[in-house]
Amino acid sequence: MMKKCTSTDIARLCGCSQTTVSRVLNNHPSVDPRTRETILACARANGYPIRSKHGKLRIGIVFSRDSAIDSFQAMALNALKDAIHRHGHRMEIIFNEDLDSLNDHPVSGAIAVTGDTTLNRRWAETTVLPLIRFGAKGDGSNGICSVFSDESTLVGRAVRELCRAGHRRIALFLRRSRDKDDTLAENVSEPFRRAMKKYLPGEKEILISYGGKDSSPVQRLDLLLEKKITALIVIPGDTALELCAGIRRRNLKIPDDISLVSREFDRVLEFCDPPVTAMRPDYEAMSEAAVSMLEKALQGQPGVLKDRQIPGSFISRGSIRESKPSPKSLQPEKNRKKHSGIGRRRKTRTASA
Repeated sequence: MMKKCTSTDIARLCGCSQTTVSRVLNNHPSVDPRTRETILACARANGYPIRSKHGKLRIGIVFSRDSAIDSFQAMALNALKDAIHRHGHRMEIIFNEDLDSLNDHPVSGAIAVTGDTTLNRRWAETTVLPLIRFGAKGDGSNGICSVFSDESTLVGRAVRELCRAGHRRIALFLRRSRDKDDTLAENVSEPFRRAMKKYLPGEKEILISYGGKDSSPVQRLDLLLEKKITALIVIPGDTALELCAGIRRRNLKIPDDISLVSREFDRVLEFCDPPVTAMRPDYEAMSEAAVSMLEKALQGQPGVLKDRQIPGSFISRGSIRESKPSPKSLQPEKNRKKHSGIGRRRKTRTASA
């Protein structure tokens, strides 16, 4: 068994004093930048855990400087802050566009709250530190893994609930553009297509509205209204607020004219009029899993950097309206055969009413 590397070993390898190593690990400003980079590179290459003098980890939080923080990122950052504090560690912001700053920042590892799919490659080229993607795909071969929400189940549940209410013209509304290689769009659009084919196999057109520079959300809303939609699934939650205002400006009402389901925006969507039915990732459980996994990896436990899928929750509120049902479309085909008699009786009653 190999002997664990110590701060004394790092000092010897770098040709400096142990005091200088301690200052670097505690982010003391009075150290020459080149010496700082040399010590940090040596510590990481030799598996020495970068901690403060009190044994606290410095966990970097990676997010994009060049784009606005949406509701998902805001709630993720808040949950991560609480989890890191609860574990007794420190948090430091690292910008996705400036990964070279890792060379002179004494962070132990990082958690990324960004959907940028180029990050895995750039991270592996820049550092050997462990990275956990929050809500995006990891890469186990480079010490990069993922903690993500079960979007497939949440989106499928939203489609099922709308179908049960009798809706057939259901659209998915995404803020991200279709041509952007983005994890959010990928994780949501494919489950939506599968759910629509499962619950509405006879529906020929699957409506997905992607974002773009040439059209605003309200312009895209107008295009969907021309297609006679009766229900919208909106991601992220702050985009739902903009659409709620756009729907009202067109003298339409939620849920009387348009039913609405959105990704949750904590302490916001519940106070809309009406409160918006929401799909909520379990940010707290995802954050706890990410911090715990990073701790174990830095302790040298083998095989801990593995992708983790965390269940979310579906919050029923007042934004789904019962539409005129077509019983044959409310269940997957295999269930329709089983309950076909019930469907016919319901149809007769509706007709007589």
